[in-house]
Amino acid sequence: MSKHIFTEPRRKRTNQVLKQPLPIGIYNSIAHLPLNEQSAYVGDLTEKGVVVVEDPHHRLMEFGFFGTSMINNSSRKNKRQSAEHDANLLHIQTVIPNFSSINKNENTSSDSNKEFTDRSKVFLNHYEAFFLCYAIGCLQIKKFNGDWMKIEEVWNYFMSKCEDFSTKYCTYHHFRAKGWVVKNGLKFGADFLLYKWGPPFFHASYSVLVLQDKNISWREVAKLNRVSESVAKELIMVTVTRKKNIADQDLCDFSEYFSNVKVEEVLVKRWIPT
Repeated sequence: MSKHIFTEPRRKRTNQVLKQPLPIGIYNSIAHLPLNEQSAYVGDLTEKGVVVVEDPHHRLMEFGFFGTSMINNSSRKNKRQSAEHDANLLHIQTVIPNFSSINKNENTSSDSNKEFTDRSKVFLNHYEAFFLCYAIGCLQIKKFNGDWMKIEEVWNYFMSKCEDFSTKYCTYHHFRAKGWVVKNGLKFGADFLLYKWGPPFFHASYSVLVLQDKNISWREVAKLNRVSESVAKELIMVTVTRKKNIADQDLCDFSEYFSNVKVEEVLVKRWIPT
């Protein structure tokens, strides 16, 4: 079997600087605190994932590229109104050069209007949230009633809300452990996308399809492979197999589940005879 040679992905034009790969730089200084206080981040449970409100320095998104930014509609409206006000003010100052010196009070009020609170929230999907909670230990999740969730409760809740959560999380964990930045691959018909360093620096190198309990034909594989090739990506098919016969009702013990599964990956390439 020939060994796969990793090809360098297409690099993006960006001035962003690569930082540390995980958002745990502030974790060691508070490790002596109790469990519900030693986590660097606190998330609120939702139906579709976890929302982290207190991340003012965007460490989750810059150190490992976890989650997606959420800006509430009021912030967007305030930004738009502020931009429109600045554009109108610039136009008036161009027509009447002394306008700024005449209306100092109005300028002051406009500056105060700009100082609206832009609290950027970070939304984590189920796989990102459980990885930060279980693998790294830097996230603590609150229930809907405000109580802290134990790791077992987080696992059971995500299992009930997300189809094939156990197999897809194993795949997510597998590639994160290899150093890849793993993001959602729905826009390319896959389960995940693998990035070197992160989306700001490179385009995704691989599309990942998890095959656990899926009946997929070679025609569908060929279609997905062609889609991946058209966007300069390669397709990886992943199977998560259980070493022992573990019933679905026993999956609540996630530690035993993780110790009895094996993740196998297959690189799919289109062969063109010459």
